[in-house]
Amino acid sequence: MEPKSVAPGRLLIVDDNEPYLSLVCAELADLGYPIESVMTGAAASEKIQSQRYSAVLMDYFLEDGTGIDVLRNLPVEAVKNIRILLVTATPPESRMWRDAQKCLADVQSQRPELAGIKLLSKPAELPIMKTLIAALLQ
Repeated sequence: MEPKSVAPGRLLIVDDNEPYLSLVCAELADLGYPIESVMTGAAASEKIQSQRYSAVLMDYFLEDGTGIDVLRNLPVEAVKNIRILLVTATPPESRMWRDAQKCLADVQSQRPELAGIKLLSKPAELPIMKTLIAALLQ
């Protein structure tokens, strides 16, 4: 399925934590860009393959898999030219954070089109995330 063309600045937010998803959508709404949100990796995969987004903000750990798994399984043309931020509630000093970074590095070495993905912690870095998203959408 060929992604549809849309105006620049469209954002997809993927998180299985409904209160956090609402918070992020509200926080990013004042950037003035269209925002869509979904709560599962399967829904994110469907959206990314059927619509064009400028940026995707995706939780690393979802109920139906990881954000990395979603991205790894998408066709090249679906993720080409999309800026992606992965976020996780895992503390940066933890082993799980290091494992997530290693997994991301492995995927990026296998899929060059995913090389620009950044990993951030949440919710402490919400202001940083907002700044990054604003920059990505311009």
